Amino acid sequence: MSGAPPERACGGAGGGSRTVPPLWPLLLGAAALSALPPRVRRLHQDARPCRYAGSVAVERGCGRAARLAAAVLRLPPAGTHALQVEIAADAHGERWSRRFGAVPVTSRLTIRDGRLIERIGIAVLGFGLTAAADGLRWRAESLSIAGIALPRRGFEVAAHEYEQDGRYRFEVTVRLAPFGLLIAYAGSLDVD
Repeated sequence: MSGAPPERACGGAGGGSRTVPPLWPLLLGAAALSALPPRVRRLHQDARPCRYAGSVAVERGCGRAARLAAAVLRLPPAGTHALQVEIAADAHGERWSRRFGAVPVTSRLTIRDGRLIERIGIAVLGFGLTAAADGLRWRAESLSIAGIALPRRGFEVAAHEYEQDGRYRFEVTVRLAPFGLLIAYAGSLDVD
């Protein structure tokens, strides 16, 4: 990570409040959202466009097929990177623009049938969420790639957002049969 201090900026020019109800209170409910650690709750309930900075350590699968799949899905390379995350809400949900060093990864989050749906490139995931005092856990219940649904036993996608030592932290793991580990990453963001 560069020597620059982590940053957090919300609102600003073009900012303002959402014109639709925020995504996360609709998904989790007010009680579950309020049970989350303060920095996790803050990241998900801010009503303005926000930009956060931090760092992330990325591990990629090492087999030839896993490397090819990661390249097709445009996943970030292995290593430690500066991380920037911009979150912007609109009438359709939220857009998360991440930058792992120089590599951009953008996804669109929406709600369908009471579930969180994330579209990232050619992949569409449906997540079950668990909110508790130890953080927010995401577990993929469905995955389609290029419109082809994968059987549930063919993938494992899980994430955990939590707070530790006064920092917002996250861990993400993606495994896909028959490749095994595609990517795992963990890091922190400055969320005050």
